[in-house]
Amino acid sequence: MAEVVERVANLEARWDAQAAQLNGIQESLVRIEDKMDRKFEAVDRKFEQFEDKWDRRILALEERWDRRFGALEQRMDAGFTESRKEFRWLMGAMAGGVVTVIVTILGALLAITRLQAWP
Repeated sequence: MAEVVERVANLEARWDAQAAQLNGIQESLVRIEDKMDRKFEAVDRKFEQFEDKWDRRILALEERWDRRFGALEQRMDAGFTESRKEFRWLMGAMAGGVVTVIVTILGALLAITRLQAWP
């Protein structure tokens, strides 16, 4: 009987040691989980900083492009305005030339008609 009691005591001691070891493992896992959470938060902060940095760079680049192409657009608009003015002058000159040719032809026809009618 003493042997059985001794074996039960031995099993209880091993059980208690394994329970204590499991508690230690569980505490270690909790500590590791907390440490991983802190590391992941640090990585998230780094990515946010990186993203903010690139957002600022992209915005600056967009502003530079907008200024550059804005100036080009203004120059092109000024050129188109000047071209429209010149086109209007050319169209006016052509219309004047057409009117002059028509009046000259009518005058010539009238003169020929009058010459033929002259006795």
